Amino acid sequence: MESSVNEVRLYNLQHLAVRIWRLSRRFAKSFVASHGVRGKWAMLRCLAGCVLTRLGLPSKSREVNLQFRDLRVTVDVSRYEIFSYWEMWHEAAYEAVPQFCGKGDFCIVDVGANVGFYAMRRSLIQKDCRIYSFEPSPSAFSRLKRNIEANCLSNVEVFNWAIGSHSGFVRFDEAQQSIQSRISADGKIEVTCKALDDVVRELNIRRIDTLKINTEGHERFVLEGAKATLAKVARVVLEAHGDTGERSFVDGRLREAGFRLLGKKGNLVYYERDR
Repeated sequence: MESSVNEVRLYNLQHLAVRIWRLSRRFAKSFVASHGVRGKWAMLRCLAGCVLTRLGLPSKSREVNLQFRDLRVTVDVSRYEIFSYWEMWHEAAYEAVPQFCGKGDFCIVDVGANVGFYAMRRSLIQKDCRIYSFEPSPSAFSRLKRNIEANCLSNVEVFNWAIGSHSGFVRFDEAQQSIQSRISADGKIEVTCKALDDVVRELNIRRIDTLKINTEGHERFVLEGAKATLAKVARVVLEAHGDTGERSFVDGRLREAGFRLLGKKGNLVYYERDR
C-alpha cells in the first residue's frame, strides 16, 4: 500500500516538473521575443497570471499590451490567453501538416477565435486571404477586435457570435481560462448563435479553403449546422474534445461529407476533401 502511494507521489512530482519545464521554456522564448522594457514587463505579468491560474488561485482580471517583432496584442493576464500565442507562434501547432500553412488559401473560417492568435497568424502568412473569425465570449471578443485593429489586418472580419447547430441564442460559460470557455446549458450569459450554413449564406461565402474549429466540445454542433457548407470546404482542422464517442461522431460526419483524415498533432485533427 505504501509503495503504491509513493509511486503516485512520484508520478505527480514528475508530471509537475514537466509542466514547470514546459511553462519555463515557453515563457523564455516569448520573453526574448518581447520588444522593449514595457513588452518584457508585460510578459512578466503574464507569467505571474499563468502561474496563479495553473494553481487554481484567483487572479485579478487585468489586460496588458504585448509587443513582439511582428505583432501587438492585448491579453488578460488572469485568463491564460498567452497560451494561444505560444501554441501558434512558437510551436506552430496548426502548421503540423503542410497543407494547412495557409500559403495557398483565399478564404478561412475561424470558429472559436478567442483573442485572435490563429487569425493573426494566418493573416500575416497570406495577406490576400479573407478570414472570418467568430468568438462568442464578449470579453475575449473585445480583445479579438482590438488585436485585429492594432495590427491593421484589414483582411480579417470578426463576429461576436457562437457557431452551432441552429441560429438563435445559447447559454455561454465564461471559464477562468478564456480558452476553455464554452457553450453550456448552465452558462450564466446568453450569446447570439448562428448556424454556419446561415452565416455562409449571409456573408455570401462561395468557397472555404480552411475551416478551423475550436469550440471546447461543441464541434459536433458546429458540423450539424454546416451540412450544406461542408460541400464548399477544402480542408478542416479541429481540436478534438470529449469522449471517444464524441470524437467518433465528428470523424464520421466529416467522412460522410467527403473528407479523409490527414494527420493528428496533440488534440488537433486534420482533414482534407477526398479527391
